[in-house]
Amino acid sequence: MSVPLHDKLKKALIRYNEEERYLIGRMNDLQLREILQKVYKGPTFEQIVHFTNCLNLFYSTRLHAAVKRGNIALGTRNKVILKVAEVIEKKWEPFGLQYVQSHIKYDHQLVEKLRAALERSLKRNAYSFTTKFFHQLNSRYPILDSNVNAFMNKEGFKKGVNFYNHSYEVFLAYYQEMMKRLHWPLHQVNQLDNAMWTYTDLHPKRYFPGRYKAPLGAIATLVV
Repeated sequence: MSVPLHDKLKKALIRYNEEERYLIGRMNDLQLREILQKVYKGPTFEQIVHFTNCLNLFYSTRLHAAVKRGNIALGTRNKVILKVAEVIEKKWEPFGLQYVQSHIKYDHQLVEKLRAALERSLKRNAYSFTTKFFHQLNSRYPILDSNVNAFMNKEGFKKGVNFYNHSYEVFLAYYQEMMKRLHWPLHQVNQLDNAMWTYTDLHPKRYFPGRYKAPLGAIATLVV
């Protein structure tokens, strides 16, 4: 009898919380929380740059993909980070980002506004970074990245939808439906995110088969 996916994820979460191989990930989370607390006390540009840079480095948000060599403002990774921090600083109060921290209800419109603002500045979609940014402000906001996308696709929680072509509201609806089908408490988004991240890390061939193509020699042997 196969083990329910819910139970597999629970075991993966235990491994994330206890095993040394995931210690760096746990420490990254702790460091981001400490940085963010400083931002909340009175956001300065330097603090926002610090947080943006660490979030990008720790969780591979791929902001470097926005680098445009012929563009003075976006010509290097550092300039991209500064541009993103500039957008966040300008939108911190108007967007009500401070209130996101303690507010229980989701505000998908805030996510879309920041996503749109970053896209205008970077000339590139920053969906992954935006969701990871909001998740740090309030862990009840789920993340959309390659791991979550691969998990939902492989386990039948996407129904062929390309989330990156839709609003955060659409992704949120599918994510919450997945939580219900997994019998996972809706307020434990962070735990599920850690569990999925660990589970996909433990089963890379299942979720990322394209990264494990057989060498040409092996293919030739099989053909013969």
